[in-house]
Amino acid sequence: MLTATVGPRGLRVEVRDFVARRPRLHVPDADDGTHGRGLVLVQSLADSWGVSAHGVGKSVWFELNPDAV
Repeated sequence: MLTATVGPRGLRVEVRDFVARRPRLHVPDADDGTHGRGLVLVQSLADSWGVSAHGVGKSVWFELNPDAV
């Protein structure tokens, strides 16, 4: 499930799944194809991001400050 909200603090995007395993941030090799870059992109573009555990699964979220929106 994807949720995006805009408020006085900026844009917050959250992706929720039902897998408890936390994602790992790693820089893929140039010849890894086109996978494994999601969190690297989020980290480089977002003002803040993180992972929140839920009863079943997790949410990965990022925020952009109003100046960046």
